[in-house]
Amino acid sequence: MRSNIALLIFDEVEVLDFAGPYEVFSVADEQHDHQLFNVFTVGLLPGTVRTRNGLKVVPDYALERCPAPNGLIVPGGFGAHALLKQPTLLEWIRHKTKHAEFTMSAHLCWPKPVCWMVCG
Repeated sequence: MRSNIALLIFDEVEVLDFAGPYEVFSVADEQHDHQLFNVFTVGLLPGTVRTRNGLKVVPDYALERCPAPNGLIVPGGFGAHALLKQPTLLEWIRHKTKHAEFTMSAHLCWPKPVCWMVCG
């Protein structure tokens, strides 16, 4: 059974922080005949996300329709700071983290590590 890998994306997200992990998991899946991972992006809401330098990305899912992730990746970027002020999103991350095998953040400049902020 394939593991669901969810990459959260949001306005002002740093492209490399989500595109790098997306590529790594996607290539690993491809090299194993598409038997390992189902990699997808998740937006806060339906619709287009504008990244830090203007790239427009349409997430595969919005929060409320996201399949249960086995792995959750929370990237960084200028927009990550605004996420800390969204209790609904933090609760979503907390809930998904409890049921996921792993949660990672690609952003080292959070005021505190994301897992500490969200999980405990």
